[in-house]
Amino acid sequence: MHPNHSLKIYSTSPLQTPFPSLEPKSEAARAKVIRAMGSNIELGFPNSLLHEALEEIKENYKLKEDWCLPRCLSKALLESAPKEVKRGFGDHIGDGEVSSVMRATEPRLHVSSTINGRKRKVSSKSRLVLDRTIVNRFPNEFDIMYIPVHNPHPTPAQIMIESVATWHFIPPGAVCYSGNIDDSSASDFSIAAQSFFATPSASAGPGQFDFIVLDPPWDNRSAKRSGRYDTMRQRRTPLDSLQDMLGKHIAPQGLIACWITNRAEVRTRALQAFEAWGVNLIEEWAWLKTTVTGTPTTEIHGLLRKPYEILLLGKQVDFFIERIDEKDSSEHEIRKRVIVAVPDLHSRKPSLKELVEPLMPNPADYRALEIFGRHLTAGWWSWGNEAMKYNCVGFWQRLDRSGPNGKAGLDEGSHEIYE
Repeated sequence: MHPNHSLKIYSTSPLQTPFPSLEPKSEAARAKVIRAMGSNIELGFPNSLLHEALEEIKENYKLKEDWCLPRCLSKALLESAPKEVKRGFGDHIGDGEVSSVMRATEPRLHVSSTINGRKRKVSSKSRLVLDRTIVNRFPNEFDIMYIPVHNPHPTPAQIMIESVATWHFIPPGAVCYSGNIDDSSASDFSIAAQSFFATPSASAGPGQFDFIVLDPPWDNRSAKRSGRYDTMRQRRTPLDSLQDMLGKHIAPQGLIACWITNRAEVRTRALQAFEAWGVNLIEEWAWLKTTVTGTPTTEIHGLLRKPYEILLLGKQVDFFIERIDEKDSSEHEIRKRVIVAVPDLHSRKPSLKELVEPLMPNPADYRALEIFGRHLTAGWWSWGNEAMKYNCVGFWQRLDRSGPNGKAGLDEGSHEIYE
């Protein structure tokens, strides 16, 4: 739900039944698959914890309806759901992901180091502060790239990109940093963050964040088959650039979270980044995906397709005092938690805001950053080449006819905007 409570984001239809099983039918076939997978075999979250989580929900929360809230369904998204492709770097929605009707309300903004033959230009300004009383108009997307775009107000602000006639809602307190993630832009981001947070907070130093979450586009089988975007296996990656600089932006005792796939090599790569940032792994969360009746989308013990994704949660520590000795890691048991949710659009993760705030030094006043995000969260920063994609009005439906101050608001499929 949008903060003004009169708009609701479009979704795909919630899954009614599990996906058909692709698992080997016999033990011999299963053994053959394991041998074929070799070092690429996927790691698993403890099955017992997943089953316990489902049973706990069923016993303590007597859900008489679906395991998700009612959704606003978009025909364009429904038609495209099987064809969706995870985003890459300097890339956008895959062909067929959103119909021509949806593209009419959300033309794609291309954010890269070179755009239409023009080299990217980093603004000399420290930030752009939005006005909540008007539509903030910018001639083109270059004007809001590689600079913090800040809505400091307690109500949403509005942006219009005139060259492509698109409007975006910017949530209260949100900061959008649009641009690719590479060596050059990582340095620019560091300067921007240190300028924005020039003075320390009670828990974070200049340019630092209390919580950082990443959702990297890891290499996977479907990406290699489609060839639609560069994966993190194919070249020097954004994670390499982040590994060199992100550690200094994590507050003392700050938390960092990273979504990973279930492949062993991906987990190893993420933990290598944690080590470079001076972060210890303290928790591991599994997002268990279910149908509307609470049945896992695939077999929990499956080899080929697991019904969950993993979030690694680490904590910034004093390297000389609190660094965990691998030989003595048994004293520091990794806590495991389970999030249960019905999946939506491809790569759209459950919101972590209400889950991580109790872990913050001051839940009412902390700094948070999402990297590789596709939407803005109230009070948080978001950095990526599609950082405000789902804040476009084309992805929201009006729930009533009254806008701010009683004026007409946005109708489905229109470009009408509050002014």
